[in-house]
Amino acid sequence: ALEATKKLNAAGIYATLDQLGEHVSQPEEASVATDAYIAVMEAICDAGVKSSISLKLTQLGLGLDYDLCLSNIKRIGLRAAECGLFVRIDMEDHPTVGNTLRIWRDLQEEGLAPATCDHYLKLIRQVLNLAVEWGLLPSNPISKVKLFNPDNREERMMSQEQLQRLIITLDKAPERRRRVSLVVKFLLFTGARVNEALNARWKDIDRKNRTWTIQATTSKSKRRRSVPLNDAAMAVLDQLGTRGRSEWLFTSSRKDSNGQPQRMTSINRVWQEIRKDAGLPWLRLHDLRNNYASMLVNSGRTLYEVQQILGHSDSKVTERYAHLSTKTLQDAANSA
Repeated sequence: ALEATKKLNAAGIYATLDQLGEHVSQPEEASVATDAYIAVMEAICDAGVKSSISLKLTQLGLGLDYDLCLSNIKRIGLRAAECGLFVRIDMEDHPTVGNTLRIWRDLQEEGLAPATCDHYLKLIRQVLNLAVEWGLLPSNPISKVKLFNPDNREERMMSQEQLQRLIITLDKAPERRRRVSLVVKFLLFTGARVNEALNARWKDIDRKNRTWTIQATTSKSKRRRSVPLNDAAMAVLDQLGTRGRSEWLFTSSRKDSNGQPQRMTSINRVWQEIRKDAGLPWLRLHDLRNNYASMLVNSGRTLYEVQQILGHSDSKVTERYAHLSTKTLQDAANSA
């Protein structure tokens, strides 16, 4: 879907993506569906495509409990604001129309979240800046209006027991999940973004120096960086079996017109199955990146080193892990 969206974007067409499914029978299913929508939004952000998402409220628990559905859609709306994505609410069958409109009104009456306000302000500011650049305005009238800059980043760190559960699930993955399981392991052991891993080429792997070069064209920050490959990451490379057969590290089961394996472009559907089997339905792919960062900090790496390895363009993003660094220092002092 993301590859199709890229092609549409290249043709000047904006897209809308949907997570298929409707009525659920358990609150847990609604929670899983909510996480799936958030995963879709994060995949859109990572891929850098121009797309909105479309929601079916019955999939978020509208038929079970109104407040449950409202809570779930607020979670989605908050993440959408952080990603700068537009969210549509589908009108479904006749019995759900009343509550669908009620939810829409309730969301309006609550007002916009600070992150959403910042998103709209940035958009308006950009439009007015263009007007100034084109000579239509002498200056930007809202250039000095301050943003809320809320800290809405949610840290979801796995415990050691949860991490072991995930790794066991990945190790025992059936053949049809094996390719995706290796991608997930690579993300877990390198802290890379999904799009960076799925665009990794063998020519960017330096096995002798145990490094992976992420090119600027792939990196979200648009900067070239080098990622150190630990023993676990090297073991993943040894299991891929694509070296010499494809330019890509991670390939799908599909073949191109020349009979060569195509690059893997998405892992979301199988990832939903993996995290459910591991008993971690709340775990997002981006959380693997957070866990890697926490392991770096807890092993004594500085925040500057973490920033360079993860490719954060702004040090403020890395500072969310400062409390972990403090705890490491405290533990070291207590053991002295």
